[in-house]
Amino acid sequence: MSILTEKQILKPYIKKATGYIKSLLSAQHVEMNNGITLQSTVDQINNNLTLLNSNLGAGGIVESGNGYVRYRDGTQLCWTAKSATYNYSTAYGSVYHTGIQYFEFAKAFITRPSITASAGSAGLTYVASIRVSSDWKSVGLIFCNPASTSGLLTDISIIAVGRWK
Repeated sequence: MSILTEKQILKPYIKKATGYIKSLLSAQHVEMNNGITLQSTVDQINNNLTLLNSNLGAGGIVESGNGYVRYRDGTQLCWTAKSATYNYSTAYGSVYHTGIQYFEFAKAFITRPSITASAGSAGLTYVASIRVSSDWKSVGLIFCNPASTSGLLTDISIIAVGRWK
């Protein structure tokens, strides 16, 4: 019985100490290594996320269409995915390539975009070269295959990220 009595006596003190510790650990009072409070850092992150959302969120899209989207901050994404038949007949070392194949972007870029391209087929096709045109309106790709093959159906995916303004 005496243990229960002691718990009841300590309970208000524990509750008061817990409240004090909580207030000391609130974001307003926690100072980080750089002298800025945790609350200030959380507020800054929140402001940055709000800015990012306004630039890249639904309200940040200025224009979009088949194969492209333009954002208010000047970022432009262009993409294409298609299947086409190619002849892999030009020898280059131990592989065969198609020669350069050109793909036009849905919208032109104002500077050189970053491009990711992939190609796949039943014959282990891959992209060997990516060349952006000097006017930044198209990209030239060379596809390679380990075997000389005619009429090989090839799946192509291209994504370009750059600036429109």
